[in-house]
Amino acid sequence: METKPIFSLEAEKAVIGSVLINPEVFKTLDLSDKDFYLQAHAEIWRAFQHIVVSGGIIDSISAKEEVSTFSEFEYLANVPSSMHAEQYARTIREKSRRRELVNLATEIVNTSYDENSDLENRIPAFMTKLVSAANIDGGAVHISKVLSELYDVVQARHADPKEIWGIPTGLYDYDILTGGHHPGEATLMSGKAGLGKSILAMQMAFGMAESEPGAIYEMEMGRIQTIRRQVSTVSRVKNRDLRSGHFGENDWDNFAQALAELEH
Repeated sequence: METKPIFSLEAEKAVIGSVLINPEVFKTLDLSDKDFYLQAHAEIWRAFQHIVVSGGIIDSISAKEEVSTFSEFEYLANVPSSMHAEQYARTIREKSRRRELVNLATEIVNTSYDENSDLENRIPAFMTKLVSAANIDGGAVHISKVLSELYDVVQARHADPKEIWGIPTGLYDYDILTGGHHPGEATLMSGKAGLGKSILAMQMAFGMAESEPGAIYEMEMGRIQTIRRQVSTVSRVKNRDLRSGHFGENDWDNFAQALAELEH
């Protein structure tokens, strides 16, 4: 199967043309030079960034001073106005995100075929990259936009202060220390094998489910094995007994009660 490069030549040209038509639109676009597929366009966008940081005004003359090969005509030819600049930027970000996922998938495939690679150490890094790609917001934005967003968040917190302002895990000391888990942030737990990381993660997940719906993805165990551990914790019936069927006097009632509790 022949694969084509993932990018939009039209969107990349159009967003550059939009900035030339209306330089002020550059500050509103959530793009970085890394979002562009063509290196020539990435170089032009870096030039725009440098011009703005230096206090200059983006135009054809200043762009040519930064990029000697720059020619504005091909970027202005099919862009009558800057009205759709954000739409072009969204297309570029979406293509960039897809390329990032392709690169990650290729890295995973190559690592999987390399039998000398340490999968135990690489898998957490892959998961971190995947979470980052799933939550990507785009590239650089003007600081005024971020300051405005921060003001809104702090104002809302000030109006309703809380010790735990995120999603509580049900582990009180942890929640007080971290404020709970927060949208758009990834938490990576690490430690030696056998310390109970999976059990702790399950307890957190079920604790957060009391406040917000969610999903659990287990990379090493099947779903029955995964949930059996949590049922064992809640019911206080040993995992081995759940597997063997050798129950004590009250174990079945505790098991049934745990199922009902976790289901809701």
